[in-house]
Amino acid sequence: MLPRATFLKTYLWGHIKARLAEGYTVGEILEAIDNYAEVVHGDDYYWTHKWRLDEFLLRGLDKFKSESDPRTNFLKDKSKAPGRAQGGVSKYTGYVNRTVGYDA
Repeated sequence: MLPRATFLKTYLWGHIKARLAEGYTVGEILEAIDNYAEVVHGDDYYWTHKWRLDEFLLRGLDKFKSESDPRTNFLKDKSKAPGRAQGGVSKYTGYVNRTVGYDA
């Protein structure tokens, strides 16, 4: 039987490799972990649920990647969200409004 530490390293490495295979970079994963840590430990955010690393990689990575704007989305008081004049980025940046024709 494997020692517990070896088992956990192997188990967690499997989750990390799976996310890397999906196209995430190590930098994106670390950035999402930093965002998650700030939200979970910050008093300005309503998110308080704590995940282990394996749970975070399965459930939280998409929620806390920078493109998902977690530092704004999980604010208790949305009026504290950074505005565009303060350097904030609209979550609709790059969105293209298009007209879709329907066949009658």
